[in-house]
Amino acid sequence: RLQENHYGEPFKALTGHSHFVTDLTLSSDKSYLISPSWDKSLRLWDVRYARCLERFVGHNKEVHSVTFSSDNRQIFSGGSEKNLFIWNTLGQCKVKSEHNNHLGWVSKVRYSQSRKNDYYASVGRDGRLKIWSGIFKLYASIKAHDNYINALAISTNGQYIATGGKDQNIRIWDYNDLSKPYQDLKTDSEVHALDFNTHFMWLTAATDNKIKVYDIMKKEELCVLSQDPEMPEEADEHTPKPRCTSIKWSSNSKKLYVGCSDGHIRVYDVIIS
Repeated sequence: RLQENHYGEPFKALTGHSHFVTDLTLSSDKSYLISPSWDKSLRLWDVRYARCLERFVGHNKEVHSVTFSSDNRQIFSGGSEKNLFIWNTLGQCKVKSEHNNHLGWVSKVRYSQSRKNDYYASVGRDGRLKIWSGIFKLYASIKAHDNYINALAISTNGQYIATGGKDQNIRIWDYNDLSKPYQDLKTDSEVHALDFNTHFMWLTAATDNKIKVYDIMKKEELCVLSQDPEMPEEADEHTPKPRCTSIKWSSNSKKLYVGCSDGHIRVYDVIIS
């Protein structure tokens, strides 16, 4: 634990965007990073040298989410324009979706990393989950939630897709049978982020009040983590609990990184016997 008033210093800083950065996605070899922003652009970064390689210009409104294809040769983005864009790594927009677009802005887009289940998915403010292949070939369009969707995650094997949002529900979908949710999990507050553990079939959810870890195979809740273990359960109005806004498992699946509304990043060791 760092001593009070001692903070980690950035090892490298990637600067260039002129507004909020809304999402981050690493290439599969961890060498490149792509970032979208409310400044209506995306940037491709060389992580090793902290250098911007390309600036992607073509969106006319805010960009909310981005993902690499499984082979890192294509980049998919979406935002307030309600459609999806496909780019090459040189920053050239190759095609925009013209049909079957979301009715509200695109909040998240993610690509399956499984060769067996090769697809990408998008969710939006219209409460729909859309699953695509190739050049915007629509595989499925599902009314997944009754209100807007914030969060989207795809399991490492590509079989399970998790969605969550304003209606305080987490729904897990089996790619092989999309007729109904594989699991329907109730939470007590809005779901802001979801992430699958890379080694175990665990799903982590970030909500207003808690961080929850679920075992998908056993269909059970494994544990509940507090956003701030040092803060009393009943904080007064002058010391509100921080909301968890982003979440990510480490590559070895032992640590959980949580970004919170108070500007802190909290790191948890998650050991479940």
